[in-house]
Amino acid sequence: MINPIYIILRLLRRSTPHFLARRLLSNDYLPAENLVNGAKEYLSAASDLDISFKDATIAELGPGAYNPASISFLTRGAGKVILVEPYAEIKNIEYLRKRIRFMFEKVCPFPDQMVSINSFL
Repeated sequence: MINPIYIILRLLRRSTPHFLARRLLSNDYLPAENLVNGAKEYLSAASDLDISFKDATIAELGPGAYNPASISFLTRGAGKVILVEPYAEIKNIEYLRKRIRFMFEKVCPFPDQMVSINSFL
C-alpha cells in the first residue's frame, strides 16, 4: 500500500531549494550522540534478530557527509563498510574524522579494538 505521508514529504523535499532542504533535512547538523544512539539501536536490533556481522560487508546508502553510523558495525566484526553518498559533499575531513572517532569510542565494546579504528581513521 502506498503511504501518502511519504509521498507528500518527498514532493515537499523536491520542491524545496537545495540549500534549505540540506539544512532542514540533513543529519549532519545533529549532535553526534544522536547518531551513536541510533547505531546502538541498530546493533541491538541485529543482536535480537541474531544477525551476525562477522566478515560481512555493510553498505549505508545516503549516510550524509558527516554521519557514517554504519561504521559501528566494524566494532562487531564487519569485514567492510561501504558508504554511498551521491549528494552530500565532505568539505571538512577533520570534522568527519572527529565524528567517526567519537562514534567508535562510544559504540566499541572492547578498547583494544581502537587499534584498528585508528588505522581506519
